[in-house]
Amino acid sequence: MPSHAALLYSSRSLRRTLLLSVLVAGLAACSGDNNQNAGEGSGRPAPEVIVETAETTDVTVRQDYAGRARGAREVEVRARIQGILEERLYREGQIVSEGDSLFRIDPKPSEAALQGAKAQRQVAEADLRQAEREWNRISSLYERNAVSERDRDSARSALELAQANLAVAEAGVTVAELNLGYTDVRAPVNGVTSLEDLPKGA
Repeated sequence: MPSHAALLYSSRSLRRTLLLSVLVAGLAACSGDNNQNAGEGSGRPAPEVIVETAETTDVTVRQDYAGRARGAREVEVRARIQGILEERLYREGQIVSEGDSLFRIDPKPSEAALQGAKAQRQVAEADLRQAEREWNRISSLYERNAVSERDRDSARSALELAQANLAVAEAGVTVAELNLGYTDVRAPVNGVTSLEDLPKGA
């Protein structure tokens, strides 16, 4: 009886061992088929994984916009006299300094006016010299009671009038000289020129 029990036990152990072997062999075959099928289906190796470390940094964001630039201060250059614009002496967009010539107006009318003013001054100077001579003569005669007081007053008035006429003629020469200088239009400040408003000949 004991030998039969031992044999039965050995038979059960052998069957368990065989069953485990069959299961292990089946799992191995399935695993091999899956790996082989996966390799044959993809046709390429697995991708390489690259590991990067993120770092913080400042990024300049640039955007382009349409706009129009204007100066902090704009000065409108105008001619102080009337005349024909003879020449433009700058390029549009050029940087100019204070005092640079920008335009030249035809100076001939102003030159003629200056000559006329100088001639008027010469006439006034001649009138003044005549009035001074008359005054000296009349005042001398008045002291000797040779002329009336009215003649003396008239001579004095003529002298004062001649002096006033000379002052007016001097002012006329000054104005004519200024107008001649205004034919050369200059930049009042440092800056950049804009587009011209009036062409040559205007």
